[in-house]
Amino acid sequence: MEATILAYVCFRTQITLFGNSCYQETVLTSPSEESAQNLIKTLEKYLDLDRGSFSNVKVNGQEITFKVNPNVKGLNASEVAVKAGK
Repeated sequence: MEATILAYVCFRTQITLFGNSCYQETVLTSPSEESAQNLIKTLEKYLDLDRGSFSNVKVNGQEITFKVNPNVKGLNASEVAVKAGK
């Protein structure tokens, strides 16, 4: 069985990043390319993964799709999605 390697985040609310943390506001918005990259970096830090654990970041409307690369914790995209949702 092949591991899941792609994950996506669908934005229903605006995400505001402050250093290593983020919070949601109630305003609907589509993320910019820059905010998508910042979110991915923050997610890597939150999950205690090395920089570059995620790649191929793409923004499509309110979705951010990214590839989960082999990483020190052995997480695949499904596991990243579960941990990110906590």
